[in-house]
Amino acid sequence: MHSRPIRILTGPLSAACKICAVTLLFCACTMAARAQSQPPQQHLELKDPTPRPPDLEKIYGSNQADQAKQQEAAALKSAQIHQQIVDATNKLYLLAQQLHDDVATNGKDPRTSSNSAKAAQIEKLAKAVREKTRMQ
Repeated sequence: MHSRPIRILTGPLSAACKICAVTLLFCACTMAARAQSQPPQQHLELKDPTPRPPDLEKIYGSNQADQAKQQEAAALKSAQIHQQIVDATNKLYLLAQQLHDDVATNGKDPRTSSNSAKAAQIEKLAKAVREKTRMQ
């Protein structure tokens, strides 16, 4: 085997290589010292960080009889609201007809106290009907 002599670099290139080697050695030692000085981090695992109420339908399942009762109650309530709307609308129509007849008979002075009371009652009924139709 032939042995080759080791070349030693001289000049500015060898100085740069030595500086890089010393810097790398210093960085490696610093990182090793930091790793030893820091305590090991604990891994903490939370199963459910935000507690929520249990989903009762998922736990107990849905009961068909309860659903039928709820649907029946909702249908009854809707029918009651509809009947109230019909009654209020009929009363509103009746008051409007009375007001129209009173204004027609008192052509010269349509602004009497009974007419203004009927107009106020018509406004109240109209608002009530509007609110009930929104509820439906």
